[in-house]
Amino acid sequence: FIKKPPPDIEKSELPPCRKFVDGSQGHINSTEVDDLKNLTLANQVPLDCMWIIKVKPGWKIQLNFKDFALEKPNDCGLNVVEIFSNRTDMASRLKVFCGSIAEMVQSPGNMLHVRFLAEGKGVKSKFSALFTAYRTKTKDEACGNDQYDCEDLTCIASELRCNKVENCRFRWDEDGCPVYYYLNYNLQHFVLIYKH
Repeated sequence: FIKKPPPDIEKSELPPCRKFVDGSQGHINSTEVDDLKNLTLANQVPLDCMWIIKVKPGWKIQLNFKDFALEKPNDCGLNVVEIFSNRTDMASRLKVFCGSIAEMVQSPGNMLHVRFLAEGKGVKSKFSALFTAYRTKTKDEACGNDQYDCEDLTCIASELRCNKVENCRFRWDEDGCPVYYYLNYNLQHFVLIYKH
């Protein structure tokens, strides 16, 4: 797969690439590690970055890639995104993306690891993803008072309703929300049209 850095490169030159994120929703983006991308290219060593997403116990994670553009699609040796559950061993690996698209991933528990491995020209790959915390429910069960029912046997935090981000798998959380249109006539005036 992707080679490890040569032993003559000092550890101080290669800071660990770990990002921790949590909450009811959030984003991960390859641009967060642009400085490290440049460092790995300058030292001619592979890039190995990990985003660790954790939500509250009893909840799960839905990960939707909004942009996915590997510099060398279909070359898993130069650029790959791997998704793991609570551990990063091969038995816990859920998905491997090294083509031109990345599909939605749902975690089995309250943690996901997103690993980006690249070397050479593959380091310039770009991706961004939205994660949403959700809990599953039975058909007869209701979502809590502080939750929104996505109508697919899942609940999300009610604060995510009408936040201009599609958090439900079928986008029901943005259905029927107020829509604001901005018409810019000139630099000094604008008109706000509210539609409900």
